Amino acid sequence: MKSVFFIASGAVELESAGRACRLGRGEMFGQVAILTKNACRAEVRAIVPSMLLVLDMTRFCSLLAKSVALQDAVRASAVQRGIDPDVLLMGSTKDTQCNGQASTSGAAQPDQDSSTT
Repeated sequence: MKSVFFIASGAVELESAGRACRLGRGEMFGQVAILTKNACRAEVRAIVPSMLLVLDMTRFCSLLAKSVALQDAVRASAVQRGIDPDVLLMGSTKDTQCNGQASTSGAAQPDQDSSTT
């Protein structure tokens, strides 16, 4: 199942579609794969010892619907990655995996590789 990873401590390097960015404490990854219809493949490597907190898709979507702070954080992460934040968040209310997450069932399909040290 798709998940969102929040960096509680440490730092990671995320590479996706030929672009690389470093993310640190308080930032997240995995949300783009959930909020878009396109499958996102990303390789994520811890570049220092790191602790990650994980929310599965169902819990992330539920929290996103209720939390303005999380919506703002998703907007900021979209801008950092060169994605139009309005398009990304507009999709969270219609025609995305968040919209249909309650009926999602079946085998889990990994959407990204992640590792921590």
